[in-house]
Amino acid sequence: MLTMFSSLHKFVVKLLRIPRTRGFGVQSPFAYRFLRDVITERWPYYAYDDLKSLSKGEEDRKIGHLMFRLSNYFGSHQWYFGSVDLLQRYKAYVLAGCHHASCVSTLPCTVEIALLSSDAAIEETLQHISDDSVVILQDFRSGSLSYTDIMSMFDVAGATVIFDLYDMGIFFFNSKLHRHIYKVYY
Repeated sequence: MLTMFSSLHKFVVKLLRIPRTRGFGVQSPFAYRFLRDVITERWPYYAYDDLKSLSKGEEDRKIGHLMFRLSNYFGSHQWYFGSVDLLQRYKAYVLAGCHHASCVSTLPCTVEIALLSSDAAIEETLQHISDDSVVILQDFRSGSLSYTDIMSMFDVAGATVIFDLYDMGIFFFNSKLHRHIYKVYY
């Protein structure tokens, strides 16, 4: 019964977010390009066939492909994984996207790109961000913190552009970008 309501809820959310999913109504050139070329890109990449055996299910494969596209988009940066589980699940996708990226599971002095789950030490990670940092937060709505708490923590930390993908959030901390929250269904 609960799964029926959750799947119905996801369907309604998908319907409400469809207008912005492919970039319609998005005025920022950066956000439009990021939505079209990274988040909603549906064309197969060169390494998708090689990475097919790594995913444990459809949802894991979908997130892995997004991590691949993000790594391909950002280039050679240091990726911080908030847990060893995330490192084991997505390291191959990140390295396939950019062979010069480095993946660590210990918190660096300055975080370039962080992949966290909602149960990870978010506050500690936010103390190590810079103006060019990007934080990807999985299980955006199902963790121990509420949506409002997470958004206020990132607001205090200085997040400017936020892509709310319903189950995942991508937070940019670039002060040159105008503050905006894009609610997109992925």
